[in-house]
Amino acid sequence: MAHYDNFGDFNSRLQNVINSPVEQASNHNVKAVVINLLALATGLAYKVITELRWEDIIENDAEDEIEVKEYLYIRRYGNFLHETIRKKIVDCYTILKYPKLTERIAHISDKDPSYLRNMLVTIRCFGLSLPNIVEKATIMKVYGMEEKEIEQIHSIHFGRKVIQDCGFTKETARRLRQHFRCKSNADILELLFITKEQAKCDIFKINLDARSPFVKIQSKNFNSGHNFQKFVTLSNFLAFNYAGYGTALSSSVKCLLWLSLYNGLKMSSLIQINLADVKNWKSLLKASYGIKIEYLEFDLIMPSALRFFLGMHLIEYSQKPNQPLFITNRGNRISTSSLLRELRKSLKLIGHKQADKFTIDTPLIMWGRRIIELKGDHAPTIRELKKHFGFNSKKQLFDYLQISNPKKGYEIMGNYEQDIYKAITYDI
Repeated sequence: MAHYDNFGDFNSRLQNVINSPVEQASNHNVKAVVINLLALATGLAYKVITELRWEDIIENDAEDEIEVKEYLYIRRYGNFLHETIRKKIVDCYTILKYPKLTERIAHISDKDPSYLRNMLVTIRCFGLSLPNIVEKATIMKVYGMEEKEIEQIHSIHFGRKVIQDCGFTKETARRLRQHFRCKSNADILELLFITKEQAKCDIFKINLDARSPFVKIQSKNFNSGHNFQKFVTLSNFLAFNYAGYGTALSSSVKCLLWLSLYNGLKMSSLIQINLADVKNWKSLLKASYGIKIEYLEFDLIMPSALRFFLGMHLIEYSQKPNQPLFITNRGNRISTSSLLRELRKSLKLIGHKQADKFTIDTPLIMWGRRIIELKGDHAPTIRELKKHFGFNSKKQLFDYLQISNPKKGYEIMGNYEQDIYKAITYDI
Protein backbone atom coordinates (compact mmCIF):
# COMPACT_ATOMS: atom_id res chain seq x y z
CA MET A 1 0.00 0.00 0.00
CA ALA A 2 3.01 2.29 -0.27
CA HIS A 3 1.67 4.17 -3.29
CA TYR A 4 -1.73 4.84 -1.74
CA ASP A 5 -0.30 7.32 0.74
CA ASN A 6 0.94 9.49 -2.12
CA PHE A 7 -2.69 10.29 -2.90
CA GLY A 8 -3.03 12.58 0.12
CA ASP A 9 -5.47 12.43 3.00
CA PHE A 10 -9.26 12.40 3.19
CA ASN A 11 -9.68 16.15 3.54
CA SER A 12 -7.36 17.13 0.71
CA ARG A 13 -9.08 14.67 -1.62
CA LEU A 14 -12.53 15.86 -0.58
CA GLN A 15 -11.58 19.51 -1.03
CA ASN A 16 -10.25 18.72 -4.51
CA VAL A 17 -13.66 17.38 -5.45
CA ILE A 18 -15.61 20.19 -3.77
CA ASN A 19 -13.46 22.77 -5.54
CA SER A 20 -13.72 21.07 -8.92
CA PRO A 21 -15.18 23.60 -11.41
CA VAL A 22 -18.40 22.26 -12.89
CA GLU A 23 -19.87 25.32 -14.64
CA GLN A 24 -18.24 24.53 -18.00
CA ALA A 25 -17.71 20.81 -17.44
CA SER A 26 -19.33 18.07 -19.50
CA ASN A 27 -22.29 16.22 -18.03
CA HIS A 28 -20.07 13.18 -17.63
CA ASN A 29 -17.57 15.07 -15.47
CA VAL A 30 -20.29 16.75 -13.42
CA LYS A 31 -21.74 13.34 -12.58
CA ALA A 32 -18.24 12.13 -11.70
CA VAL A 33 -18.00 14.94 -9.13
CA VAL A 34 -21.31 13.85 -7.55
CA ILE A 35 -20.15 10.22 -7.45
CA ASN A 36 -16.91 11.25 -5.77
CA LEU A 37 -18.64 13.37 -3.16
CA LEU A 38 -21.04 10.60 -2.22
CA ALA A 39 -18.34 7.93 -2.23
CA LEU A 40 -16.00 9.90 0.02
CA ALA A 41 -18.74 11.05 2.40
CA THR A 42 -20.12 7.54 2.85
CA GLY A 43 -17.11 5.32 2.20
CA LEU A 44 -19.26 3.05 0.07
CA ALA A 45 -17.80 1.16 -2.86
CA TYR A 46 -17.78 2.73 -6.30
CA LYS A 47 -20.26 0.17 -7.66
CA VAL A 48 -22.77 0.90 -4.88
CA ILE A 49 -22.70 4.65 -5.49
CA THR A 50 -23.17 4.36 -9.25
CA GLU A 51 -26.39 2.41 -8.71
CA LEU A 52 -28.03 5.32 -6.89
CA ARG A 53 -30.86 7.36 -8.40
CA TRP A 54 -31.35 11.08 -7.93
CA GLU A 55 -34.40 10.42 -5.75
CA ASP A 56 -32.06 8.76 -3.24
CA ILE A 57 -30.37 12.09 -2.52
CA ILE A 58 -32.75 14.84 -3.69
CA GLU A 59 -35.75 15.88 -1.59
CA ASN A 60 -38.83 15.32 -3.75
CA ASP A 61 -41.14 17.59 -1.78
CA ALA A 62 -39.06 20.79 -1.84
CA GLU A 63 -41.32 23.60 -3.07
CA ASP A 64 -39.07 26.62 -3.62
CA GLU A 65 -35.59 25.25 -4.26
CA ILE A 66 -33.63 22.06 -4.75
CA GLU A 67 -32.53 20.41 -1.52
CA VAL A 68 -30.26 17.46 -0.93
CA LYS A 69 -31.20 15.07 1.86
CA GLU A 70 -29.14 15.34 5.04
CA TYR A 71 -28.89 11.56 5.21
CA LEU A 72 -28.36 9.09 2.41
CA TYR A 73 -30.03 5.84 3.41
CA ILE A 74 -28.41 2.69 2.09
CA ARG A 75 -28.85 -0.75 3.64
CA ARG A 76 -31.25 0.83 6.18
CA TYR A 77 -28.45 2.98 7.64
CA GLY A 78 -28.29 6.77 7.43
CA ASN A 79 -25.08 8.19 5.94
CA PHE A 80 -24.67 11.85 6.96
CA LEU A 81 -23.98 14.37 4.18
CA HIS A 82 -22.29 17.59 5.32
CA GLU A 83 -23.85 20.90 4.30
CA THR A 84 -20.86 21.77 2.08
CA ILE A 85 -21.26 18.49 0.20
CA ARG A 86 -25.00 19.01 -0.17
CA LYS A 87 -24.49 22.49 -1.65
CA LYS A 88 -22.04 21.14 -4.24
CA ILE A 89 -24.49 18.41 -5.25
CA VAL A 90 -27.23 21.03 -5.69
CA ASP A 91 -24.92 22.97 -8.02
CA CYS A 92 -24.23 19.84 -10.03
CA TYR A 93 -27.91 18.88 -10.22
CA THR A 94 -28.76 22.38 -11.44
CA ILE A 95 -26.03 22.37 -14.12
CA LEU A 96 -27.33 19.02 -15.33
CA LYS A 97 -30.72 20.79 -15.83
CA TYR A 98 -32.64 18.89 -13.19
CA PRO A 99 -32.60 15.24 -14.29
CA LYS A 100 -35.65 13.14 -13.48
CA LEU A 101 -35.52 11.88 -9.92
CA THR A 102 -36.07 8.32 -11.11
CA GLU A 103 -32.93 8.44 -13.30
CA ARG A 104 -29.71 6.86 -12.16
CA ILE A 105 -27.02 9.39 -11.34
CA ALA A 106 -24.64 7.62 -13.71
CA HIS A 107 -25.37 4.79 -16.11
CA ILE A 108 -22.29 2.78 -15.29
CA SER A 109 -21.77 -0.95 -15.07
CA ASP A 110 -18.60 -2.90 -14.46
CA LYS A 111 -19.59 -4.90 -17.53
CA ASP A 112 -19.85 -1.77 -19.66
CA PRO A 113 -16.78 -0.97 -21.84
CA SER A 114 -16.93 2.63 -20.55
CA TYR A 115 -16.78 1.53 -16.90
CA LEU A 116 -13.01 1.92 -16.63
CA ARG A 117 -13.09 5.27 -18.43
CA ASN A 118 -15.68 6.54 -15.94
CA MET A 119 -13.54 5.29 -13.09
CA LEU A 120 -10.53 7.15 -14.49
CA VAL A 121 -12.47 10.40 -14.65
CA THR A 122 -13.54 9.83 -11.06
CA ILE A 123 -9.94 9.29 -9.98
CA ARG A 124 -8.90 12.44 -11.86
CA CYS A 125 -11.15 14.39 -9.51
CA PHE A 126 -8.73 13.33 -6.78
CA GLY A 127 -6.13 15.63 -8.30
CA LEU A 128 -4.26 12.84 -10.09
CA SER A 129 -2.96 13.10 -13.61
CA LEU A 130 -3.88 9.93 -15.44
CA PRO A 131 -3.29 9.12 -19.11
CA ASN A 132 -6.10 7.86 -21.31
CA ILE A 133 -5.44 4.24 -20.58
CA VAL A 134 -7.96 1.49 -20.96
CA GLU A 135 -6.61 -1.41 -18.95
CA LYS A 136 -6.51 -1.81 -15.20
CA ALA A 137 -3.21 -3.61 -15.57
CA THR A 138 -1.71 -0.40 -16.96
CA ILE A 139 -2.98 1.63 -14.01
CA MET A 140 -1.56 -0.90 -11.60
CA LYS A 141 1.79 -0.78 -13.38
CA VAL A 142 1.99 3.03 -13.59
CA TYR A 143 0.81 3.79 -10.04
CA GLY A 144 1.72 0.62 -8.19
CA MET A 145 -1.94 0.14 -7.27
CA GLU A 146 -3.64 -3.18 -6.84
CA GLU A 147 -6.99 -3.71 -8.52
CA LYS A 148 -8.73 -3.74 -5.14
CA GLU A 149 -7.24 -0.33 -4.34
CA ILE A 150 -8.64 1.15 -7.54
CA GLU A 151 -12.11 -0.23 -6.91
CA GLN A 152 -12.24 0.83 -3.25
CA ILE A 153 -10.08 3.95 -3.07
CA HIS A 154 -13.03 5.90 -1.62
CA SER A 155 -13.64 3.32 1.08
CA ILE A 156 -9.98 3.33 2.04
CA HIS A 157 -9.92 7.10 2.50
CA PHE A 158 -13.16 7.02 4.49
CA GLY A 159 -12.19 4.14 6.78
CA ARG A 160 -8.78 5.56 7.57
CA LYS A 161 -10.30 8.94 8.38
CA VAL A 162 -12.83 7.32 10.74
CA ILE A 163 -10.09 5.49 12.65
CA GLN A 164 -7.85 8.57 12.70
CA ASP A 165 -10.61 10.69 14.25
CA CYS A 166 -12.56 8.13 16.28
CA GLY A 167 -9.94 5.56 17.18
CA PHE A 168 -10.43 1.81 16.77
CA THR A 169 -12.63 1.21 19.78
CA LYS A 170 -15.04 -1.70 20.07
CA GLU A 171 -17.92 0.57 19.03
CA THR A 172 -16.09 2.10 16.06
CA ALA A 173 -14.91 -1.33 14.93
CA ARG A 174 -18.48 -2.65 15.18
CA ARG A 175 -19.79 0.23 13.05
CA LEU A 176 -17.06 -0.25 10.45
CA ARG A 177 -17.71 -4.01 10.27
CA GLN A 178 -21.36 -3.23 9.74
CA HIS A 179 -20.58 -0.54 7.18
CA PHE A 180 -18.10 -2.52 5.10
CA ARG A 181 -19.81 -5.88 5.72
CA CYS A 182 -16.67 -7.31 7.23
CA LYS A 183 -16.77 -10.37 9.46
CA SER A 184 -13.84 -9.41 11.67
CA ASN A 185 -11.60 -6.51 12.67
CA ALA A 186 -8.81 -8.18 10.73
CA ASP A 187 -10.94 -7.87 7.58
CA ILE A 188 -11.29 -4.12 8.18
CA LEU A 189 -7.54 -3.67 8.55
CA GLU A 190 -6.95 -5.68 5.38
CA LEU A 191 -9.48 -3.56 3.50
CA LEU A 192 -7.82 -0.33 4.64
CA PHE A 193 -4.27 -1.61 4.12
CA ILE A 194 -3.20 -0.78 7.68
CA THR A 195 -1.77 -2.73 10.57
CA LYS A 196 -3.24 -3.14 14.05
CA GLU A 197 -0.58 -0.76 15.40
CA GLN A 198 -1.64 1.93 12.89
CA ALA A 199 -5.32 1.61 13.76
CA LYS A 200 -5.60 4.25 16.44
CA CYS A 201 -6.75 7.80 17.10
CA ASP A 202 -4.12 10.29 15.92
CA ILE A 203 -4.24 13.58 17.84
CA PHE A 204 -1.42 14.97 15.73
CA LYS A 205 -3.59 14.89 12.62
CA ILE A 206 -6.47 16.82 14.14
CA ASN A 207 -7.16 20.00 12.20
CA LEU A 208 -6.84 22.63 14.93
CA ASP A 209 -8.14 25.34 12.60
CA ALA A 210 -11.49 23.58 12.16
CA ARG A 211 -14.52 25.84 12.49
CA SER A 212 -16.85 23.41 14.23
CA PRO A 213 -15.89 22.65 17.86
CA PHE A 214 -17.98 19.80 19.25
CA VAL A 215 -18.10 20.95 22.87
CA LYS A 216 -17.92 24.34 24.52
CA ILE A 217 -15.33 24.52 27.27
CA GLN A 218 -15.83 27.20 29.89
CA SER A 219 -14.13 30.36 28.67
CA LYS A 220 -10.96 31.14 30.62
CA ASN A 221 -8.31 33.66 29.65
CA PHE A 222 -5.65 36.07 30.89
CA ASN A 223 -8.30 38.59 31.92
CA SER A 224 -9.91 36.08 34.29
CA GLY A 225 -6.61 35.31 36.01
CA HIS A 226 -5.48 32.31 33.98
CA ASN A 227 -2.18 31.91 32.14
CA PHE A 228 -3.71 31.16 28.73
CA GLN A 229 -6.34 32.36 26.29
CA LYS A 230 -8.36 30.73 23.51
CA PHE A 231 -6.34 28.86 20.92
CA VAL A 232 -7.94 30.74 18.01
CA THR A 233 -7.21 34.12 19.62
CA LEU A 234 -3.48 33.53 19.94
CA SER A 235 -3.29 31.82 16.55
CA ASN A 236 -4.84 34.84 14.85
CA PHE A 237 -2.61 37.20 16.82
CA LEU A 238 0.51 35.41 15.59
CA ALA A 239 -0.75 35.16 12.01
CA PHE A 240 -1.78 38.77 11.55
CA ASN A 241 0.71 40.69 13.70
CA TYR A 242 3.93 41.44 11.84
CA ALA A 243 5.38 44.18 14.04
CA GLY A 244 8.65 43.85 15.94
CA TYR A 245 10.10 40.76 14.24
CA GLY A 246 13.18 42.36 12.70
CA THR A 247 15.80 40.35 14.63
CA ALA A 248 16.90 36.74 14.66
CA LEU A 249 15.88 36.33 18.30
CA SER A 250 12.39 37.80 18.00
CA SER A 251 11.78 35.83 14.80
CA SER A 252 12.96 32.63 16.51
CA VAL A 253 10.72 33.19 19.52
CA LYS A 254 7.67 33.72 17.34
CA CYS A 255 8.38 30.47 15.47
CA LEU A 256 8.88 28.59 18.74
CA LEU A 257 5.63 29.83 20.27
CA TRP A 258 3.68 29.12 17.08
CA LEU A 259 5.10 25.60 16.70
CA SER A 260 4.44 24.82 20.36
CA LEU A 261 0.85 26.03 20.01
CA TYR A 262 0.12 23.76 17.03
CA ASN A 263 2.04 20.68 18.14
CA GLY A 264 1.74 20.53 21.92
CA LEU A 265 5.52 20.40 22.29
CA LYS A 266 7.55 22.30 24.84
CA MET A 267 9.49 25.21 23.43
CA SER A 268 12.49 23.96 25.41
CA SER A 269 12.51 20.80 23.26
CA LEU A 270 12.04 22.73 20.02
CA ILE A 271 15.12 24.89 20.60
CA GLN A 272 17.24 21.74 20.22
CA ILE A 273 16.40 21.47 16.51
CA ASN A 274 19.21 22.15 14.03
CA LEU A 275 18.69 23.06 10.40
CA ALA A 276 20.13 19.67 9.44
CA ASP A 277 17.24 18.00 11.31
CA VAL A 278 14.66 19.57 8.99
CA LYS A 279 14.08 17.29 6.03
CA ASN A 280 14.01 19.11 2.66
CA TRP A 281 14.04 22.50 4.36
CA LYS A 282 14.72 24.32 1.07
CA SER A 283 11.26 23.33 -0.16
CA LEU A 284 9.56 24.50 3.04
CA LEU A 285 7.74 27.38 1.35
CA LYS A 286 6.14 24.91 -1.07
CA ALA A 287 5.63 22.13 1.47
CA SER A 288 2.32 20.69 2.60
CA TYR A 289 0.71 21.20 6.01
CA GLY A 290 3.63 19.85 8.06
CA ILE A 291 7.40 19.33 7.97
CA LYS A 292 9.48 16.34 8.92
CA ILE A 293 12.01 16.55 11.75
CA GLU A 294 14.39 13.61 11.62
CA TYR A 295 14.18 12.52 15.27
CA LEU A 296 10.44 13.13 15.83
CA GLU A 297 7.88 10.35 15.37
CA PHE A 298 5.47 12.70 13.58
CA ASP A 299 5.60 15.70 11.27
CA LEU A 300 5.43 19.14 12.85
CA ILE A 301 2.04 20.65 12.08
CA MET A 302 2.12 24.12 10.55
CA PRO A 303 -0.67 26.29 9.14
CA SER A 304 0.21 28.10 5.92
CA ALA A 305 1.02 31.41 7.66
CA LEU A 306 3.51 29.72 10.02
CA ARG A 307 5.03 27.69 7.20
CA PHE A 308 5.68 30.87 5.23
CA PHE A 309 7.06 32.72 8.26
CA LEU A 310 9.38 29.85 9.18
CA GLY A 311 10.55 29.61 5.58
CA MET A 312 11.46 33.30 5.60
CA HIS A 313 13.15 32.85 8.99
CA LEU A 314 15.36 30.12 7.52
CA ILE A 315 16.29 32.23 4.52
CA GLU A 316 17.12 35.26 6.64
CA TYR A 317 18.77 33.80 9.72
CA SER A 318 19.56 30.09 9.54
CA GLN A 319 21.10 28.51 6.44
CA LYS A 320 24.09 26.63 7.85
CA PRO A 321 23.30 22.89 8.26
CA ASN A 322 24.85 22.57 11.73
CA GLN A 323 23.39 25.84 12.98
CA PRO A 324 20.52 25.85 15.49
CA LEU A 325 17.19 26.58 13.88
CA PHE A 326 16.22 29.09 16.58
CA ILE A 327 18.96 31.51 17.58
CA THR A 328 19.84 34.65 19.49
CA ASN A 329 20.94 37.81 17.72
CA ARG A 330 24.52 36.56 18.06
CA GLY A 331 23.73 33.33 16.25
CA ASN A 332 23.83 31.08 19.32
CA ARG A 333 21.17 28.57 20.35
CA ILE A 334 18.55 30.07 22.65
CA SER A 335 19.13 28.72 26.16
CA THR A 336 16.43 27.06 28.21
CA SER A 337 17.06 29.43 31.14
CA SER A 338 16.45 32.54 29.03
CA LEU A 339 13.53 31.18 27.00
CA LEU A 340 10.67 32.51 29.14
CA ARG A 341 12.30 35.92 29.50
CA GLU A 342 12.80 36.21 25.74
CA LEU A 343 9.26 34.98 25.08
CA ARG A 344 7.71 37.69 27.21
CA LYS A 345 10.05 40.34 25.84
CA SER A 346 9.16 39.49 22.24
CA LEU A 347 5.43 39.44 22.97
CA LYS A 348 5.68 42.87 24.60
CA LEU A 349 7.52 44.11 21.54
CA ILE A 350 4.58 43.35 19.30
CA GLY A 351 1.99 44.62 21.72
CA HIS A 352 0.51 41.57 23.42
CA LYS A 353 -1.24 43.10 26.43
CA GLN A 354 -0.86 40.01 28.65
CA ALA A 355 2.78 39.13 27.82
CA ASP A 356 3.84 38.97 31.49
CA LYS A 357 1.27 36.23 32.18
CA PHE A 358 2.71 33.80 29.61
CA THR A 359 4.47 30.69 30.92
CA ILE A 360 6.26 27.88 29.13
CA ASP A 361 3.10 25.77 29.59
CA THR A 362 0.75 28.37 28.08
CA PRO A 363 0.77 27.07 24.47
CA LEU A 364 0.60 23.44 25.67
CA ILE A 365 -2.53 24.11 27.72
CA MET A 366 -4.13 25.91 24.79
CA TRP A 367 -3.27 23.03 22.46
CA GLY A 368 -4.76 20.41 24.77
CA ARG A 369 -7.92 22.41 25.40
CA ARG A 370 -8.36 22.96 21.66
CA ILE A 371 -8.18 19.23 20.92
CA ILE A 372 -10.84 18.45 23.54
CA GLU A 373 -12.93 21.34 22.24
CA LEU A 374 -12.90 19.74 18.78
CA LYS A 375 -13.22 16.08 19.78
CA GLY A 376 -15.14 16.17 23.05
CA ASP A 377 -14.81 13.86 26.04
CA HIS A 378 -13.70 11.09 23.71
CA ALA A 379 -11.92 8.16 25.38
CA PRO A 380 -9.33 7.45 22.62
CA THR A 381 -8.48 11.16 22.40
CA ILE A 382 -8.20 11.50 26.18
CA ARG A 383 -5.97 8.42 26.28
CA GLU A 384 -3.60 9.86 23.66
CA LEU A 385 -3.48 13.22 25.45
CA LYS A 386 -2.60 11.53 28.76
CA LYS A 387 0.14 9.61 27.01
CA HIS A 388 1.49 12.75 25.34
CA PHE A 389 1.61 14.79 28.56
CA GLY A 390 2.70 11.87 30.75
CA PHE A 391 -0.35 11.76 33.02
CA ASN A 392 -1.81 8.61 34.55
CA SER A 393 -5.38 9.79 35.04
CA LYS A 394 -8.01 11.88 33.36
CA LYS A 395 -8.21 14.06 36.47
CA GLN A 396 -4.51 14.90 36.23
CA LEU A 397 -4.96 15.84 32.57
CA PHE A 398 -8.00 18.01 33.22
CA ASP A 399 -6.30 19.69 36.17
CA TYR A 400 -3.35 20.58 33.95
CA LEU A 401 -5.65 21.87 31.17
CA GLN A 402 -7.74 23.67 33.82
CA ILE A 403 -10.95 22.01 32.71
CA SER A 404 -13.21 21.61 35.68
CA ASN A 405 -16.83 21.86 36.70
CA PRO A 406 -17.37 21.69 40.49
CA LYS A 407 -20.97 20.54 40.08
CA LYS A 408 -20.17 17.75 37.64
CA GLY A 409 -16.69 16.70 38.65
CA TYR A 410 -14.38 16.74 35.65
CA GLU A 411 -16.90 16.10 32.92
CA ILE A 412 -17.15 18.44 29.94
CA MET A 413 -20.41 20.05 28.91
CA GLY A 414 -21.19 17.61 26.10
CA ASN A 415 -19.84 14.22 25.20
CA TYR A 416 -18.44 13.27 21.79
CA GLU A 417 -19.79 12.65 18.29
CA GLN A 418 -20.86 9.02 18.09
CA ASP A 419 -21.98 9.13 14.46
CA ILE A 420 -18.85 8.20 12.47
CA TYR A 421 -20.23 9.97 9.38
CA LYS A 422 -20.51 13.22 11.31
CA ALA A 423 -17.31 12.76 13.32
CA ILE A 424 -15.13 12.96 10.20
CA THR A 425 -16.75 16.19 8.97
CA TYR A 426 -15.73 18.45 11.88
CA ASP A 427 -13.11 20.19 9.77
CA ILE A 428 -14.79 20.37 6.35
